[in-house]
Amino acid sequence: MDPRLFREAKELLLEALDQPADSRAEFIRTRCPGRPDLEAEVLSLLSREDSVAPLVGEGVVRFAAGMPERIGPFEIVDVLGEGGMGVVYRGRQTEPIRRDVAVKVLHAGLDTARIIERFSWERRSLARMNHPNIARILDAGSDDGRPYVALELVEGTPITVWCRENHADRDRRLALVEKVGQAVQHAHDRGILHRDLKPGNILVREVDGEPAPCVIDFGIAKALDPDATSPELTVEGQRIGTPAYMSPEQLAGRVDEVDVRTDVYALGVILYELMADKRPWDDDHLVGSLDRDDPPPPSRRSGRRELRGDLDNICLQAIRPEKEGRYASAGALAEDLRRRREGRPVAATPGSWRYRFGKTTRRHPVVSTAIAASVAFLVAGVFFLAYHARRLDAERDRALLAESRARQEAAAAEEIATFLEELFVAMDPVEEGRTPTSALEILDKGAARLETDLADQAANRGRLWGVMGRVNQNIARHELAEQQLRKGLAAFAEDPDSLATLPRRADLQRMLAICLHDLGRYVESETAFRHALAMHRRVDAEVDVEEVQLITDLATAVQARGRKDDALVLLREAIEMAEDLGPDGLSEVAYIRNIRGYIQYQRGRYREALDDMVAALAAQRGIYDGDSIDLVGSLNNVGGMMLELERYDEARAYIEETLALLGRIYEGEDHPSISRAKLHLARIALARGDTATAVAGFEESAALMRDQLGPDNPYTWSSASGLATARTCQGRMDEARAIYGDILGRWLESRGPDYFRTRLCRERYAAFLLRDGDAAAAREQLQLVIDSYLEQGETEHDRLAVVRLEMAEVMLVQGDDRDAGTMVATAMPRLERIFGPGSDMVARARRVAAAVAP
Repeated sequence: MDPRLFREAKELLLEALDQPADSRAEFIRTRCPGRPDLEAEVLSLLSREDSVAPLVGEGVVRFAAGMPERIGPFEIVDVLGEGGMGVVYRGRQTEPIRRDVAVKVLHAGLDTARIIERFSWERRSLARMNHPNIARILDAGSDDGRPYVALELVEGTPITVWCRENHADRDRRLALVEKVGQAVQHAHDRGILHRDLKPGNILVREVDGEPAPCVIDFGIAKALDPDATSPELTVEGQRIGTPAYMSPEQLAGRVDEVDVRTDVYALGVILYELMADKRPWDDDHLVGSLDRDDPPPPSRRSGRRELRGDLDNICLQAIRPEKEGRYASAGALAEDLRRRREGRPVAATPGSWRYRFGKTTRRHPVVSTAIAASVAFLVAGVFFLAYHARRLDAERDRALLAESRARQEAAAAEEIATFLEELFVAMDPVEEGRTPTSALEILDKGAARLETDLADQAANRGRLWGVMGRVNQNIARHELAEQQLRKGLAAFAEDPDSLATLPRRADLQRMLAICLHDLGRYVESETAFRHALAMHRRVDAEVDVEEVQLITDLATAVQARGRKDDALVLLREAIEMAEDLGPDGLSEVAYIRNIRGYIQYQRGRYREALDDMVAALAAQRGIYDGDSIDLVGSLNNVGGMMLELERYDEARAYIEETLALLGRIYEGEDHPSISRAKLHLARIALARGDTATAVAGFEESAALMRDQLGPDNPYTWSSASGLATARTCQGRMDEARAIYGDILGRWLESRGPDYFRTRLCRERYAAFLLRDGDAAAAREQLQLVIDSYLEQGETEHDRLAVVRLEMAEVMLVQGDDRDAGTMVATAMPRLERIFGPGSDMVARARRVAAAVAP
């Protein structure tokens, strides 16, 4: 290249970089009228500006004189690229050792006194550093009056490119930045500032099979020691660096304000980019505008919730617009990354006692469990002390506070002993003159005393109401549980230290949401889950198992309201968060897959539903050594899907295992889960032709549900549909008709015609009507179901094929052979895919097809 053209291209490139990114090309074209050679060269430079070797091979390094054969003692092999001041060649050294090096020489035409001084500074500064993550200087000198420096040849990939191409996970990316921060600190300790840190100047290569970053190109480094800095090295108002990674003080050209925190800023931008796969700002925020808005946290910009908490805070502190708000050094940034890696509190996150305690428990789970058990014991002791304490004389209490507390605790301890003795005596069946007291009676008596004995202790009252509410919820006393949980929340609201009680309030709010869900009040349940999730996020900024559970719970409430797609979005988020938790999240992933399978069943994706449920169950069997309530849900769901797919023997095995597990968990007590499992067994018996067993099972399940949950609960309605089937089998048609009419009306009023249970109820009602001789009414009900699927766009719903078969059977009874043939032909392919060609369902369809065949 003509040296004059080279200089013009470089000068115009620097001007173009000061323009917004989307207008740089147009700016270059307007500045090159009649100069296509200049325009082409500058556009070529611009396209490569942010790479490690922006002008490799065919760039501006095309001097008229050609590539030199030697520079100093080095044979020149190839052109590696071009930097801000010079050309970088691949050189080969043969003595005293044979190795390839990077030889950097000033551009011809740029050898002004100021540039030569800057180049000399780079040479001297590199010589002062010795760090495994900084390119080493191997030699230096001059050749024909042009200074050169021979550097360690770093054949690597820019850090962002390496992470993207190697699919590096979050922790590996953080480890690389931590090493870079330590390397930059090494330079800072020797009075050297880089001032152009960017991905292209941080190369990743493999050393002993492990990725190792290496910082290169200290070509615009500035001495931190003012006495060692030549006034010719910097010019006020001149921007030195790459705009996308330049700090506000660099963008403004305020040289006197550039210090170690300038490199911290660039490191922060790189860290942000590696976490979010995006820079903090779009390009049009970068050049020409110094009043940038605060960037969004990387978790929000990327949509990755796993970055919330410490990583958000670390990134944002490193790129604060004001220097004083950033990390004081690159080493401090690296130290925070190390502390986060080790599970320790980080400087960027405001340190509450809960935050520090949470970090400690994650680092030392065994010790923390023991401590937690001790704390729980102490808390329980404190509660009982407070529960039975009697206030001593107020005046004496003020005068002798320490002594009065000791006396109070001693008196309370005596009362605790008396209280526990009375409890055990009350439970002793051989105690003369006493009737044994059940655990429920003790629970209810304790609740009756709460408002009087703890009238002035809001937090303790709230805590105990929560315990009682949880117990009653777990034994299906839902109405009482709701009352007690609401009392607990109200008691906590009396406590002026609301933040201190926030964790317990969040826990109670979640339990209330579960209770409302079990009561069938899904709108209230969803609202309560969202409140609980918001509370939990105020307590702990980092993603944990509890947050995953809350999002999963919220998804169940959303799907219960019929918003299946929204629920699946929430579950996808929950699975991603659980997977990021590592081993701690394995059980949550399995549980979520079970819930997702159930929603897939509602969406009519039976095969996908079964795959999710079976995978969840297999994972849980490997996780849990003993009985687990999570296994109950998966066993019951797999059994239900097997029943739906007419695989009755497999269904029965799963449901019987469910009942055995429930029997061990609830020790023979009746529970709605047991009633639901028995309902499945009754349906299996009916499908097998065992009418007597089926009728008994339907009657028992319906009665238990009504007693346990009340007549207005959706689970009770589902059991009542089974009871209507039983009455139909017994020929008690009037009773069956009344039950179907009542239950269908309840579903329509509460959930609407498109809810999956409303549709199922219509199907069963149509079967009843057909058996009762009213084919026209049966056809009307089935047509409403078909219309519902079609109007909702659920044309591929697996259940729709079953409804079409049922409709074909009704049409056949009515003598409408042509429409029956069309309907069964439409249903047949999907029925064969869902149930298999040898299934009873397909056999039914073939009988209809044969009956209407000409």
